[in-house]
Amino acid sequence: MIVQSDEFKFSWLTANLLPLVLNGQVLIFVSRKEGVDALVANLQSSEYKVGGMHGDMSQGERDRVIRGYKKGDIKILIATDIAGISILLYNILVFKWSISTRAGYQEYPDCDQL
Repeated sequence: MIVQSDEFKFSWLTANLLPLVLNGQVLIFVSRKEGVDALVANLQSSEYKVGGMHGDMSQGERDRVIRGYKKGDIKILIATDIAGISILLYNILVFKWSISTRAGYQEYPDCDQL
C-alpha cells in the first residue's frame, strides 16, 4: 500500500491496529532508532501495550522488551531492522515502517502449523 504522507501512514496504522492486535502480536520494523522511539511514544499515548528495541539500548533493556513480548505483555514490538533480526516469528503480523510512504503488513502463521 502506498500512502500520501507520514501523517496518513500513522492514521492508517492506528485505524487498522486494534483488529490486528486482537488477532495476535504485531512486529513493526522501523528504519531509524529515532523512529522507534517516536512510534513507541505515539502508540503508548494511545494506550497500546508497546515496546521498542534498537541498537542504542543496553542488552538488559532489549532482553526485558523481548521477555515482555514473548510473554504477551507487550502486544506490539517496534524495532529497527538490525535489532529485529534475531526475533523468532510466530503467530504475529509484521509491518515495515520506513521514511518512505509505503505501509503494509505480512502475516506469519504459527511455526507449528508450517
